[in-house]
Amino acid sequence: MSSQICRPVVAFWSTYKKRTFANDKANHVPSCGRVNSSKGSAGPKDFLRRSNDGKGLEYEIVRFCEYVQRYYAVKVEYGLSFEGNDRATFEQCGVGIS
Repeated sequence: MSSQICRPVVAFWSTYKKRTFANDKANHVPSCGRVNSSKGSAGPKDFLRRSNDGKGLEYEIVRFCEYVQRYYAVKVEYGLSFEGNDRATFEQCGVGIS
């Protein structure tokens, strides 16, 4: 979720809000270090694609919809944009984005 931190909206955040976002446990998903590095700042669709593309690190995403729902909740909580996110990825997990 940290890819959104570079967007202009957070340029207006206070240091306190940036620190709160960075330390918010809802913004952290447990995974092994190699998977976390492989994911980088990718959104849910790209993360899922990377796990199935046969290139690089191979991994299986367990509880993908739980991840998508958590991703959604953090974006809403901090007023981050869903621009560039694939609506179908959210809808398959029962989450509607506008």
